[in-house]
This record gives sequence, C-alpha cells and structure tokens, in this order.
Amino acid sequence: MGACGAGLVVFLNAVSWRAFGGNSDDANALLAGHALVHGNVLLHGWQLPTDSYWSVDLPLYGIASLVTGVGQSLLHIVPSAIAAAVVLAAVVLAVRDAPPARRWAAGATTLAIVGLPAPLLASFFLQGPMHIATTLYCLLAFLLIDPARFGWRWWAGVGLLGAAVAGDPVAVAIGAAPLAAARLVAGRRNGSWRASVSPLAAAATSVAAAGALRWVLPRLGGYTSAPALPLSPAGNWGANLRAVPERLGALLGVTGPSPHVWATGRWVHDLGLVALAVGVAVASFALLRAAVASRSSALRPGPEQGGWNGDLLTLATWGSLGAFVAITLPHADVNSVRYLVPAVVFGSVLAGRSVARLRVSSMSSVGVKLAALALLAAYAATPWAVATGPRPPAPPQALARWLAGNHLRHGFGPYWDASVVTVSSQDGAQVRPVIAEAGRLHALAYFASADWFKPSAPPPADKVFLVYEPAQPWGGVDDASAAGTFGPPERVAAVGPYRVLVWPGEVASGLGPLTTLPS
Repeated sequence: MGACGAGLVVFLNAVSWRAFGGNSDDANALLAGHALVHGNVLLHGWQLPTDSYWSVDLPLYGIASLVTGVGQSLLHIVPSAIAAAVVLAAVVLAVRDAPPARRWAAGATTLAIVGLPAPLLASFFLQGPMHIATTLYCLLAFLLIDPARFGWRWWAGVGLLGAAVAGDPVAVAIGAAPLAAARLVAGRRNGSWRASVSPLAAAATSVAAAGALRWVLPRLGGYTSAPALPLSPAGNWGANLRAVPERLGALLGVTGPSPHVWATGRWVHDLGLVALAVGVAVASFALLRAAVASRSSALRPGPEQGGWNGDLLTLATWGSLGAFVAITLPHADVNSVRYLVPAVVFGSVLAGRSVARLRVSSMSSVGVKLAALALLAAYAATPWAVATGPRPPAPPQALARWLAGNHLRHGFGPYWDASVVTVSSQDGAQVRPVIAEAGRLHALAYFASADWFKPSAPPPADKVFLVYEPAQPWGGVDDASAAGTFGPPERVAAVGPYRVLVWPGEVASGLGPLTTLPS
C-alpha cells in the first residue's frame, strides 16, 4: 500500500503541474501554514476566510515547509499527497463490504473515477485548499467511527471530524450531518432508536467542539475571520440543482471542452459518469427504503443492500450536492464546481460498491479481469496525456526571477498577483496585497498578516515596487492609484503580462491602513 501511495503521489503531482499554475489563495495557505509551524500557532494578526482551513490544510502545508521552505513546488506536492490519501481511503471504503472475489472490481472502479482525474477534476482535486483535505478527514472519520461502540477509534474519528468542521464549515454538510442522519436511518432500520448512539454522539461532539474552538480562538489572540460570503438566494437553488448533471459531466470529462480527452475515447469517461450515477441512485433508493420501511422489513441489511457505510456515503454525496446548491451564486464561474468534488469522491465509492454487486458469474475470470484492465488503461490515458504534456507558462516564476535580478525584495500588488509571486520567489521578493479605496492604495487584510505591513517592512533603504496586470486589473490597483499613493515612479518596466513600478523605499509609509474586501 505504501509503494502504491507513493507512486500515486508522484503521478498526481505530475498532473498537477500541468493542470494549473497556482494562485494567491494557494500561496496564502502555504504562507499561513509556514507561520503556524514557526511559532504563530494561533496565527495572531491574520485575517482568514470563513473557511479558514486553520485545522485542516494549513498544518499540512506548514509541516511540508519545514522540509523544503516556502516554494512553488509545495503548491503542487501537498495537494497531490492529500488527493492520493483521499483516493486510498476511498478505495478502502469501496472494497470494505464487497465480496472477496469482487473487491478488485470495486477498487478499480473507484480508482478510475477519482484517482485518474479528467482535466477539470484534476484542476480542483489537486489544488488546495479546495475542501479536499476536508473530504479526507471525513473519509477517515467514517472509517474510524464504529456505529456500535465507543473507544480510541471513536475519539480519533471525532478529533478528525472536529478539526474538519472547525476549519471548513463544508464539513458539516459532508461529514457531521451525514453521520447524524445515518444514525437515524440505522435506528429505523434496526427498529430501535437506542441503537447506534455512537455516530450521533460523534457528530454532536465534533460540531460542539469546533464551534467552541472557533469562538475561543479570537479571544485568545488568534486569527480573525473575514466577513462571510453570501449564500445563494433561494430563488437560484433550482437553477443550481439543474446545473448539477452538466457540472458533474464536466468534472468527469464527459461534457464541455475537456483538453486531453480524446474524442474516440470519451465513451470511457461516459462509463465513469454512468457508474457514478447508478451507484448513487441505487444507494439512495436503498437508504430511502430503509427510512420509510416498517420495522418488520427494516432489518439490518447485508453488504448487497448498502448498510452503514452505504448510508454514510450516500448522505455525504447528497450533502455535497446540497452545499453546491446553497453556496453557488447566480452566474457563477467554473470555480463553483469545487463544491461538487466531494460528491465525485463519495460517488466513486458508491460506484465501486455497485459494480462489485453485479451478478456476473464470471466476475473473477481472467477474461473479465483483462477487459477491466483495458478499460482502466483507457481511463488512464487522459491523465497520462496531461502528466506527460508540456507545462503551461508560469508568469509568476518569471517575474520572481526578474525581481531577484533587479534586487527588488519588497513590494505590493493586487491580491491575485501578490502572494503567488512571493512563494514563486521562495520568499525572496515579498509582495503584499493591496486594494484601492478612493484612489489610494490600502493594505489588504484578507488572508494576510498585519505584520506584513508594519512600518519596519520594507526597510527605508530598499526600493519599493508595485506589480499588477494591466490586462486583468483587480481592486483598482493601477498606475493612477499607485501614483496617488506613492507619487510618480522612478522606473517602469514590463515583465510578461505584468507592469512593474519602482520607487525609493521611504514612500512605503504612504500606504493606507489595513482594510478588508468590500462586503
């Protein structure tokens, strides 16, 4: 298992480098994790998003930074390692209740759907923080929490689930709520509401502990939270729900533009989508039947009917779909599909379990296994084409090299051009986020540390620069707002898509005070 996991990390890391180039969300998570493991455990002075990831992704980034320091490679290897762990946990759940002779079919199906990702799925599954570590913590909690007993495994599961809920509210929808609901279904199924108390207690304990932690952290001098983003208006929920099939198809390489998916091989991805849809439908029907059946027919099912794990995974899948419907705003861009990635993970497990239940007498024959291996290879062709293709251009890294060559170490930029350049330079060029208000640049507190903007940084003797992309302006950061804050620059340069303005260091004191994103 260890060698398979390591090989999967290497493969997914190669896909990751070509699926996306990294951005400032990723970079800020790395910088916050680096600060966390270097003594600022509570991230004093930081303002984090509502989904802070403080107890989920950030420690993982921080631990990795102890080995390599801050660098672009961690924006890929850390999410790839998390994704590989998700795949392994999903495969374990898929084969857990499958008949021994058919476990290979369950594991192979789950591996194909989520472990060999199509390009759009890869761009979110292999990027962090994107709720993937949250999904991992929930999967591990599902594996650990026994519905019939308490013990050290129960406490470990509660700890993981509590950490997930504390750092990412989406964990309530895909972890805590499914646990509680599965307990209620189990009570109905067993004819006794006193049975399976363990999961309900786990859900309640994890949510209560997470709520207490989020309440106490600011009072202990820890990070503060940015204003919560609005939820989707109820009138938009129907449109979001209708968009689910198309978005899932895009994630699995079936619908929409999907580079590296060969037109002649798209049918293989169609099979993956069909397997996922059938697996979720069959498990949902089994759960619904158990919930409404009379006590005489609601006996504990065997593996063919789904059982406890099937209930959990089904409810977690619908929890992910519910999060997508409730969170995605009208006319949202493609980034909204990130809320569906957990549904793909949980659905891939249900797909594997469904395939393993097929009544095929020759399931264990050599011919069937060779055919399945051929299908798996065909499914792997897409991520292999991505992994072996050329890397996309990396403008932040090119800019980092230019800044180093010009001895520019302290500067500012709009949110999306700031921390990603800092990380690309291995913290050699510290670019801090700014936003314009009334024609003047202000320090931007969102997903940042107040220490970045102290008067001592940068030193007055150093040059100060501002970088932004004229073709993709953000936050009012441009020549006019820069000149209104620091005065006319002494030098202007074009570096790829960036425009760089340079001033003497003493002008940095003209930066406006900390502000956050407009509500």
